[in-house]
Amino acid sequence: MPLQQKAARALAAALLRHGLNGLQVHPAPPGEQRLRVERRALLGVAMRDAVLEGEPGEPPPAVAASPEAPACGAAFALLAARLAELAAVSGNLARLHAEYRKTVRRVRALQDVLLPEIEQTLHEVETSLEELEQDEAGFLRRAANAAAT
Repeated sequence: MPLQQKAARALAAALLRHGLNGLQVHPAPPGEQRLRVERRALLGVAMRDAVLEGEPGEPPPAVAASPEAPACGAAFALLAARLAELAAVSGNLARLHAEYRKTVRRVRALQDVLLPEIEQTLHEVETSLEELEQDEAGFLRRAANAAAT
C-alpha cells in the first residue's frame, strides 16, 4: 500500500478516535529533522538530491493517549521523508525538461537557419568553381590555338 494511503488511513483512525480538536492538541515530537540538499550536475544541468535527516523523536505523553495518534504521526513522518526525495526528483525533471526544450530550439535553428545558409554558400562556391574551370578551359584553348598558329 502506498505511503500516502497508509498516512490517510492512520489520520482517519486518529480522527475517529480523538476528533479534529482532540488530535490538534496532541503534542508534537521534539526531535529535529532537517532537509539535506546535495547539488550535482548532469550534462551541465544543475541537479539536486534531497533527504530528510533525523528522527521525529518521542512525543511527550498526551492527556488522552491512544495508539492511533502516534501511528498517525509515524505514518506522516515516513510520508514526509519520501515526499522530500520526490520533490527533488520532480525539480530535476523540470530542469531537464527545460534544457531539452532549449536544445530542441537550437536544433530547429540549425535546421531552419544555418543549414540553408550553408547550402546557399556551398552552391555559390560550386558555381564559382565551375566558372573558374570554364575560364581555365577557354584560356587553354586560346593558348593551344596561339601555339598552333
